[in-house]
Amino acid sequence: MRVRYVGAIAALVVATAACGSSGSKASDSGSNTTSAGAAYGKTSSTAQASTTTATGGTAAGPVKVAEVGDDKLVVDAKGMTVYAFSPDSATTSACNAGCDTVWPPVVVTGAPPSTIEGLPVTTLMRSDGKQQVVVNGHPVYTFSGDTKVGDKNGQGVASKWYYVNSKGEPDKG
Repeated sequence: MRVRYVGAIAALVVATAACGSSGSKASDSGSNTTSAGAAYGKTSSTAQASTTTATGGTAAGPVKVAEVGDDKLVVDAKGMTVYAFSPDSATTSACNAGCDTVWPPVVVTGAPPSTIEGLPVTTLMRSDGKQQVVVNGHPVYTFSGDTKVGDKNGQGVASKWYYVNSKGEPDKG
């Protein structure tokens, strides 16, 4: 059973290694990027970030800071680890066209709170018309390879995907 799980994660890593790739092999050390994944994220969406304001009340937001194992990091409303993609900017998601099926963006239909534990929270408009959550200038995603709260299987994938720590930064260490 464990071998099957490890095999499934390995397949996801290979399939997503090229999110944001231009189609050529990456020269980054430790990168598994190949031309096979060039379709993932090749098309980026130009989007404008919009600062949102808190709506008041105690409604749960789309993201929060939580303890996950020995780390304190940003998670979605279900408690799943969220990740930042290094080719993204605060106003543009580079994970589209297939990439976003493996790395689903955290989206909202209304305005998220303007901060979580002092971190600014905004949104950007994705090419599919959805409002993606942006934490401290980083659009955030979950990883389809994380199956339960506490999983961090997307950490370091292709040397481009990193979970967002409690300071609102991709944790590359």
